[in-house]
Amino acid sequence: MSGPAGIRIFISYNKADLGWARWIAEVIKESGNTAVFQELDSPPGENFPLWISRELDRADIVLPIFSRHYFVSPWCTTEWTSALNRRRMVPVQVEPCDIPIILRSITRVNLAGKSKTACRDLLLRGLRDPAAGTEIPATHVDQLAQRMLGRWKRVAIGAAILGIFTSGVFIPDPGGNGQDGGEGAGNDLIGGGDGSFF
Repeated sequence: MSGPAGIRIFISYNKADLGWARWIAEVIKESGNTAVFQELDSPPGENFPLWISRELDRADIVLPIFSRHYFVSPWCTTEWTSALNRRRMVPVQVEPCDIPIILRSITRVNLAGKSKTACRDLLLRGLRDPAAGTEIPATHVDQLAQRMLGRWKRVAIGAAILGIFTSGVFIPDPGGNGQDGGEGAGNDLIGGGDGSFF
């Protein structure tokens, strides 16, 4: 494999995808790099959360295995969020699944439905090519946060203009008898009847 030799790759996986984790570790080791994952590398009796934390810190790359099982695991969530924070991630998708929105724009190696040879080639290319997601630009995370903040501000301004955050919100009677809820009726759309947001 061309590119950086001897990189340390932490494989983050759900136990349901252990077969994939083993195969990916084998390919990584054959390419001259170091693969670290729980089944083989976590010593018996080790404090598991401390081991995970130490290995995530030592890893040059975190390789999460995206599957329908992966995103329901609290341990896997801890691992991918840590990798996202460190901006060193090469995700590998092994089956169609719902990927959290914050991870969708990160380039991933998609092995779903591919032959073994194609999977091997795609995995090695993904680990060799810096554009494959080994570095998540800080500007991307910052831009996403700014977009979300901007959207929230627009919603809050629009809601304030419509009067939703005031205590005298007019809400038509849902029963159709012509009477409105009026002030203090306790039917504010948001809040506890006093017009407060929380």
